[in-house]
Amino acid sequence: MALAIIIGMLIKNEKEETFIPLFTDGIQLRRFMKEQQCPVMVCGFLMIADMLQRGNASGIMINPSTSGVALSKPGVAALKKRFCEEKEL
Repeated sequence: MALAIIIGMLIKNEKEETFIPLFTDGIQLRRFMKEQQCPVMVCGFLMIADMLQRGNASGIMINPSTSGVALSKPGVAALKKRFCEEKEL
């Protein structure tokens, strides 16, 4: 599954924790960006998980303008591990 990220952008929740915003489709991305122009990259979950582990963000937030599902850095690492284990089967 490919997800879109806005290069270099972090968002904060009400606790001031920073998250990488992810978008599941172009509609979600346009809803969030409105009139702004920013560079976007489309990549898979494993690449996003690796970027998160190297960076300072607390986690990822999927479709922040609508559902706003947040996953912590440890939660993303656990999903990555599980995903990789299933691929080996």
